Amino acid sequence: MNRIIAISAIFLLLCAACDRKPKCLIEEPQMVALLTDAYQLEGFYAVERGMDSIITDPVIVATYDSIFAKHGVTQQQFDESMAYYMRHADKYELIHKQVVEKLDEKLKEMH
Repeated sequence: MNRIIAISAIFLLLCAACDRKPKCLIEEPQMVALLTDAYQLEGFYAVERGMDSIITDPVIVATYDSIFAKHGVTQQQFDESMAYYMRHADKYELIHKQVVEKLDEKLKEMH
């Protein structure tokens, strides 16, 4: 019986730890701006070089580094923040909706 209680307690603690915000969470407005830049970059390179190059091309990887620098974040902060938002689908959906709206605005400005 004590083992079950101990295992249950450990499980609850682990679940609670998984749901915590990262220490350096990229807040939603900044994440919207960063993802807008990243999606714009991906769209450009997908047209210019094909979808397969987005992950492997060193030029594209370097450009991501410049986007992170522009927004004052690290790759690790971005990865941890994305993992957090992906675990909170409602927040990610709101962010994604705002990114799409910003990209639509930029597209309208070009026409």
